[in-house]
Amino acid sequence: MALFLVIITLTLLESRAELNYEIVSYHEHRPILNLRQVGPEDNFVAICNYARFSRIPVDHYIISISMQRKTIVDDTYQTIAQYDPFLTEELGKYAYVPTDRRWFYKFSGQASFFNKKYMQIVLNATNAGYRDAGFYRCKMTPENSENPWLSDIFELETRAPLIVNIHSVGPGNSFTAHCNKNMFASSPKKVIISLELQYRDLGSNDSFRTLARNPSKNPNWFIPVGRKWKVYFDQTFPEHDTSSALGITLTVGDAGCDDAGEYRCARSTV
Repeated sequence: MALFLVIITLTLLESRAELNYEIVSYHEHRPILNLRQVGPEDNFVAICNYARFSRIPVDHYIISISMQRKTIVDDTYQTIAQYDPFLTEELGKYAYVPTDRRWFYKFSGQASFFNKKYMQIVLNATNAGYRDAGFYRCKMTPENSENPWLSDIFELETRAPLIVNIHSVGPGNSFTAHCNKNMFASSPKKVIISLELQYRDLGSNDSFRTLARNPSKNPNWFIPVGRKWKVYFDQTFPEHDTSSALGITLTVGDAGCDDAGEYRCARSTV
């Protein structure tokens, strides 16, 4: 999919043969993000500027620069930041910060007819997670605003291990969700007494709800009425053996759009 998107982008650039462009050298062309994979509690920096484009117009100045992304919850690219120095401070800067997130933006550049190489947006994103995985790109709108230019697409992947074996779901699909104790950093001072597979609806800020729990005694689970769900538990801890396996596997045989959401593993320790 990433390859397909990149090819489409390059095809669009080639189709504008009537426009002049300049090629940024290999050493100047830099990735938009500073990491390739993202997981819980990660931090990342995203930068949009002149050096993120492999091809750019020869126009002398830029009306605006934008940072865009498309995650699993998006059908199209969403602008998360935009800077237009030719507008007032209030109108010229747009910055999106998701609920309960710590994102910080910095805008550089000015309303100059030679600002192309100085326009920049920097995003410092802390407490990142799997929901930030997706496709990121930069957009520059030159003096000929009818022909904005796009950077190459940068794919931010999820960091292994994956909990769910698919990235998108639709009617008639099936998938597996799995949690085990090895997904967590080990600590000789902590003993895992229970493991949970949790879920919340796509795009929701509600609390996660437990789908299955594997404690040392009496594993339990939630299966919606009429659904083809099966839950399997790895061997639970014997009373005096904390080295035994502990895991949960959920198979969903009749998946649909309602099953899209965030899945995570949680543990309790002593």
